[in-house]
Amino acid sequence: MCLSLASQASAKPPIKWVNGPVFAKSGPPAGRTTFMVHGSVDVSAFQDDFASAFAGDAAAGQAYFATAFIECLSGARVLGEPPHGIQRDERHRLGWTAFPPDTSTWSITWAESSKADSLRLDGADSLSAALARVGADWLIVIDGVVATVTRGEPGTAHFTPNGGMSMEGGKLPVATITARVVVLGAHPAAIAGSGHVSAWRTTGRFRKSSVDDMAQSFALGLERALGKR
Repeated sequence: MCLSLASQASAKPPIKWVNGPVFAKSGPPAGRTTFMVHGSVDVSAFQDDFASAFAGDAAAGQAYFATAFIECLSGARVLGEPPHGIQRDERHRLGWTAFPPDTSTWSITWAESSKADSLRLDGADSLSAALARVGADWLIVIDGVVATVTRGEPGTAHFTPNGGMSMEGGKLPVATITARVVVLGAHPAAIAGSGHVSAWRTTGRFRKSSVDDMAQSFALGLERALGKR
């Protein structure tokens, strides 16, 4: 399988469907959906943060992010915040299957422009056979993953009338993950939809858990985008 893509264009609405949405509002069905992350995951903006959070080993931080990203999509990790009080527990797992290495002859070509994106699927029969081998009806291709950060601003400390200390103003750092997404169906093998998905998360003081939060935010954002009406 090969995937050739042009340079990233400006942000656009999440998913544009060819013949209307193909998933329920809850997103792609577990057990019938497979996914692949194509190409590298660009987290270079967090080089210093990874070094700080992983005892000076930025490479270990990058590897941990890639692992967390895959585990959120595959269902190895639970997504969602723990409920508080009488709130309903809405935590769940995606349970998508990682698409195995494929040597078939299907390919997607995606060219981007300021006016419209152009996609083409070649080798539809090969794609259909590949999906049949893993027992899936859908393949979610995630490409061009880029993580960026907007640095925070310090607040102003001042004393309160009772002698205490309080902080005013300031902004927390915000991490944003964006990616191109293509939804491929098996019956028939064709492009069902495509677009750009973005998710953000405040990070505060950067820790290992910050990486978990970033990966989870994108997985939830992708799930919502695919099920959005």
